[in-house]
Amino acid sequence: MRKRLTYANVAATLALVFSMSGGALAASHYLINSTKQINPRVLRKLRGNSGPRGATGAPGAAGAAGASGAPGTPGAKGEPGQSGLGPLPAGASESGEYDLRTNNPEVSGYLD
Repeated sequence: MRKRLTYANVAATLALVFSMSGGALAASHYLINSTKQINPRVLRKLRGNSGPRGATGAPGAAGAAGASGAPGTPGAKGEPGQSGLGPLPAGASESGEYDLRTNNPEVSGYLD
């Protein structure tokens, strides 16, 4: 089968392009993105009838303040943590955010 540019191929391709562009134009043109585009009678039917409005009651009295609790007992002293400096053990990794600050004016412009 040879591939040729024939009248039938060109006509079919143009028909496909025009039908796709027309569908896209219609879809973008007829989108409802505002209530002003809807008939007011239809909007009233969508909302439904409003019911009777109830009366507002008087505010209630404020409650009394509760008593503060007794202080808890202090916990046991924890074990000292590892120093953050030094080599990591084999198989361990670190992740997080790191920051470098200096007062050296020659280097500070590069770190800002």
